Amino acid sequence: MEAICMRKALLILDAQKGFFKHADLDKEYKVIKKMIEIFNENNDLILGTKHIDENPDSIIYSNSENSKLDNHILKSCDKVFEKTVPSVFSNTNFTNFLKDESLTDLIICGFNTEYCGLFNAIVSNDRGFKTTYIEDAIGTVNNDETYEMPGLDINDFVSTVLHWSGVIDVVNFEEFIK
Repeated sequence: MEAICMRKALLILDAQKGFFKHADLDKEYKVIKKMIEIFNENNDLILGTKHIDENPDSIIYSNSENSKLDNHILKSCDKVFEKTVPSVFSNTNFTNFLKDESLTDLIICGFNTEYCGLFNAIVSNDRGFKTTYIEDAIGTVNNDETYEMPGLDINDFVSTVLHWSGVIDVVNFEEFIK
């Protein structure tokens, strides 16, 4: 019987300057930096995404400084993949890379929770990857007022939905490192 080699990668979603300027994402950023340290120590891959938004009103408009990835995260990534929709799996270069690298596990963090976080966790699982969603390393610039839903905690809501699915591991950083 042949042993199965487990290969994992950290997937950092859209750590673009516009998000950091638009919301207080310091807590999530600090956890992402800790995740980067762990993945570097273990010689695991670190992948990034960059959302390309052609809307001039967007906080990450592609022709602006705000569209650029955070410098620390950019330097930490082994490879960065661009996307124009929430899921990076629509980028065939990304899916081919995962296959070529024989990756089995994706650990997801980054921005925005209710779009790219949610979509990529679901699609990752659907494509057969063991998917882990680090709930304190993923955030959003949006809030309950954005959706006209008083009291909505977007991060908690999305994490709960993914957890209750029973197919995606939803953990915080401390649980992940145990």
